[in-house]
Amino acid sequence: MFIKIKNNMTKQSNIMNKIFGTDHEYVADSYSKLAFPYFSQGHYDTAIELYEKALKIRLENSGVDKSDIADLYFDLGYTYQTKKDNDKAIGYYENALKIRLDLFGIKHADVAHVYNNLGNIYQSKKECDKAIEYHKKALQIRLDVFGEKHDDIAWSYHNLGFSYNSMGEHDKAIECYEKGVKIRLELSGASNSDVAGSYFDLGYAYQSKKEYDKAIEYYENALKIRLELFGVNHAEVSHVYNNLGNIYQSKGEYDRAIEYHERALKIRLDVFGIKHEEVGRSYGNLGKVYQNKDQHDKAIEYHEKALKIRLEVFGNNHVDVAWSYHNLGTSYDKLNKYGEAIDFYDKALQVRLAIFGTYYADVFESYTCLGLVYIYTGRYDKAIECHETALKIKEKLPNIVDEVVAALNELLGLAYEAKGEIQTACTYYEKSWKMNSKAEGEWNATTSRSKKKTKKLTKKLMTEISSI
Repeated sequence: MFIKIKNNMTKQSNIMNKIFGTDHEYVADSYSKLAFPYFSQGHYDTAIELYEKALKIRLENSGVDKSDIADLYFDLGYTYQTKKDNDKAIGYYENALKIRLDLFGIKHADVAHVYNNLGNIYQSKKECDKAIEYHKKALQIRLDVFGEKHDDIAWSYHNLGFSYNSMGEHDKAIECYEKGVKIRLELSGASNSDVAGSYFDLGYAYQSKKEYDKAIEYYENALKIRLELFGVNHAEVSHVYNNLGNIYQSKGEYDRAIEYHERALKIRLDVFGIKHEEVGRSYGNLGKVYQNKDQHDKAIEYHEKALKIRLEVFGNNHVDVAWSYHNLGTSYDKLNKYGEAIDFYDKALQVRLAIFGTYYADVFESYTCLGLVYIYTGRYDKAIECHETALKIKEKLPNIVDEVVAALNELLGLAYEAKGEIQTACTYYEKSWKMNSKAEGEWNATTSRSKKKTKKLTKKLMTEISSI
């Protein structure tokens, strides 16, 4: 069908060229129409080439309606957004926005559409504050233009909810999702895929709040609708099973978690085939559950399957590949296979450094885990290097909890003590003691351990000094 449509539209475009020449508005229109089937089939570069030809003609033709130019800027922005070339997309959207504001003023659906898509782009760039700013603009315009009950308004609430949830503001997210689902229920009734989407989003927000029973309730509502609409072999059904598996893992109900992840995996294999990121995600999730069950040989089996798929789909430098390396390191660590653990932890670290640079939470975790294995293997200089680097990262990452930093100080104390550098060891043990005391209380077991170590080493140090 695509080839037939493409051939017909190509013939039409050639005819327009012969009749009107290459720079006529009708030719621009035919380029624009021809671009869409290429876009819809994922041939984005060809679509961009055709949209740019149309744009060039329209920009050179002074008699062209400026709204048509704005539409081409928008189409180019959306194509680059779909390609995940976000910076180019933003440039085209801003051109479209400027023209539409000049033509229509602020209160217009097409202006809201640009703000909405800019919000989605900034969300994908993890710039949540900016995403919220644009989604609020889109929402206000849509409320002014359409009133309360409109599908576009439900989408604005959905997008705002997603951004708030990404920022950890789960209650605000839930408020937005509830407004969105209320509109969707009124417009479409319960048996609607967008309603199922809203229930799914509410489930995820409650899952993020660790209110697991409430999350399960919403996920089951979403699952019921999706099974009715799509049947069992559908990607949207697999997403619900996947998230239910994650919740039961968080609740410590590991066998039930495995059951849901296996359902998700079966559907994804049927729908996508073996070489797909969602299949890799299911294998990874099963690996994590088996880690929680201390069945590390089984966990390694699944993490290796996940890694193989992720390397084929993404290449080496991808966050999911780093997680596969890290999880394999964890299982080998638990099996006391420290050589393999170091190898995989280091691979995870190198990928994370390449993607994020030094000052990032995942990089902090890699240095922390590597340092711990180096302590187990008696390689104290390497352990100290890793853990001191982790502490430097912490200085720029305020979201890392103090208990973790206290543990790092204790490990550094242990490494320096093993090296016989008692004074430095004492300094780190004391830091750990003070931090644990503040976070956990003076009589907490961890606090007491650091306190005893500090006092013991201080006493040893004083004895050494007095004997000189």
